[in-house]
Amino acid sequence: TATADSSAHLSPIKMFAVRSTSAVAVNAAAVRRVGAKKFNPLAAHVARKAPVAKARFSVQANSSSPSPDGEVDLYRDTPLRYMGYSNEVGEAFVAFLPEWGVPASYGVAALYVLADTVDKGKKAADGEADESQKMKRGAIVSLDTFTWQMLASVFWPGSFIRCVVNATSTALPPPPPPRGNPPTAP
Repeated sequence: TATADSSAHLSPIKMFAVRSTSAVAVNAAAVRRVGAKKFNPLAAHVARKAPVAKARFSVQANSSSPSPDGEVDLYRDTPLRYMGYSNEVGEAFVAFLPEWGVPASYGVAALYVLADTVDKGKKAADGEADESQKMKRGAIVSLDTFTWQMLASVFWPGSFIRCVVNATSTALPPPPPPRGNPPTAP
């Protein structure tokens, strides 16, 4: 048929020199291991590793659902939570705030994050039954809380809002000067 002849004529093997390298062989072996799914080098690497024992404790993700024991989390279940968003308000209203307004809003958000970090670390340490692991559990939960709160509540939203405000300020024309005579002092 005509399609068979044209595909044979344009065969890549005839057009280019194809060499098999060890990387190609490794990728092909990984594709066979993973199956028909799209090749993922990380999945292929993980599939070769021996099973890893699970950690003795886990960090509970932030959720809006109350804790199973009915305890109210001061920093996540009350209006105090909104203090973590103060920097976003500061960034959004930068044109209307005094010079110290935006840094102050970041200070409020950072204090909120630090208070939540201390609270979560203390609760995690107090909840650990093994006395030798209390400090380790408190430190890990504190580091996790601090990292994600700073990134998710302060850095990423504030940076995004700053970019939007700057882009809007650049894209819009400057406001027109006031009309009429400016007021004078008596």
